[in-house]
Amino acid sequence: MRFGVGMYSAQRPPDSPHTHRELHEDMLRQARIADDAGLDSFWIAEHHFAEDGYAAAVIPVCAAVLGTTRRLTAGTSIAIASFYHPLRLAEDAIALDLLSGGRFVLGIGTAYRPEEFAGMGIDASTDEARLEEITEILDRAFTGRPFSHRGRYYQIPELAVTPAPLTEGGPASPTATRPAQASAASATWSTRRSAWTR
Repeated sequence: MRFGVGMYSAQRPPDSPHTHRELHEDMLRQARIADDAGLDSFWIAEHHFAEDGYAAAVIPVCAAVLGTTRRLTAGTSIAIASFYHPLRLAEDAIALDLLSGGRFVLGIGTAYRPEEFAGMGIDASTDEARLEEITEILDRAFTGRPFSHRGRYYQIPELAVTPAPLTEGGPASPTATRPAQASAASATWSTRRSAWTR
């Protein structure tokens, strides 16, 4: 059995005496405590344009957690897929995978707050379809082999995302790791399992 902690968001309630910097430093302190205590994972959540400063930059926060711990896995719970270009998301995830020795887990999903969609210029009705398309692109990007993609939201000429992830072969076949229905609202790629889970 594995144990993790989360979802960390560095939110600052209106009456809090702490600064956002202090809250982020405290998050890193808690990650070190979790690492020293032998917990397995530490999860960071993402939202945008929240008055309380909800953690919006989940990838850099995971990088900071991974940089301050020795064995703890850090993961996004979740990164809102539609707000990222899939190739950039793949490159960022691969960099964290390599730098951490395979301790990063990329969890992606959909948003629900109207102000996030408005601020990012994304039509909320396309969010789940974008998630599916981004998941397909990430599957192929994580192999390190050349691929191209012609989809509804993204067109990618033939290219290879390099370097490849530390995990040999990248993620497993989507047909082996996904349920039949296409309406799932989140997916997680684990560098330790080399697979997407839903």
